[in-house]
Amino acid sequence: MNERHLIARLRIKHLEMLLVLAEERSVHKAAQKLQMSQPGASKMLQELEALFEAPLFVRDASGLEPTAVGERLIDRARIMLGEVRLMKADTDEAAFGVTGRVRVGMAAVAATTLLSTVVHSMRNEAPRVTVELQEGSITWLIEALLNGVVDCVLARLSEHTSSPKLTRESLYDERVATVARVAHPILDAPVASAKELANVDWILPARGAPMRESINQFFAAHRLLMPQPVVESVSVVANLSIVQNSDLLCFFPLPVAEEFDRLTAVKIVRTDLNLVMPPVGLVTRSQSPLSLATQLFVKLTKEAVASSDRWKLD
Repeated sequence: MNERHLIARLRIKHLEMLLVLAEERSVHKAAQKLQMSQPGASKMLQELEALFEAPLFVRDASGLEPTAVGERLIDRARIMLGEVRLMKADTDEAAFGVTGRVRVGMAAVAATTLLSTVVHSMRNEAPRVTVELQEGSITWLIEALLNGVVDCVLARLSEHTSSPKLTRESLYDERVATVARVAHPILDAPVASAKELANVDWILPARGAPMRESINQFFAAHRLLMPQPVVESVSVVANLSIVQNSDLLCFFPLPVAEEFDRLTAVKIVRTDLNLVMPPVGLVTRSQSPLSLATQLFVKLTKEAVASSDRWKLD
């Protein structure tokens, strides 16, 4: 099939169908999401496969799975739909300045005063832009970024953020602190020993998280078994509430821990734990254009880091 025929027949709706099928792995669910009949969705998939003269999905035990050709087209469809969405934003920006919404995915580690600084700067420079923050695990955040649910991710850089489909940039190093409820018995000692830390209950990051591996290495170096977590969570809000109302210990980013300690919401536990953590950075899709609002957010984030001694890469 020649290019002219493809251009004449391919529609934006085809691209949207391709992405929804990749997300839902089901024609039935894709039809529901696009508010169309299942036969109509099946016909659209057949049209796509006829246009590109190749099967785009195969069925396995978990549903529809993209073929190699399908994977390539899905990536291209994301880029093309990204450009289409930017067309309206571009006309608005030309008429009214930077407008719209920047959707920022953030890990709990990124919930520091950096974000409040950037949001304040965004408000001054682009008052018509809404900053939407979505918190989650690094696995969920990267999937959301690749699927176009968020525009950029602020998180610790790790193997999860290493992919040809992603562009990442280190911003700063950030230490973590151990925290406990006010008047926790472990605070009686000037410095909590490794053995004491091994014998208390913990809230820990999920397995596979960079911090979890560093914690494991600390206890292994002291020939101690790493404590079995009572809770696995990276939510600062949830963890704060749990720590305040129990004897569980938890790790917070140091700036967050220092602020809560100052407010006597929790207390920092002095330990010999010196966790070596990957730097915090910004992650974007490598092949998708950034809206002006997202470009501005990235620019202001870098400027906020560069202008303060609080965030420095070693």
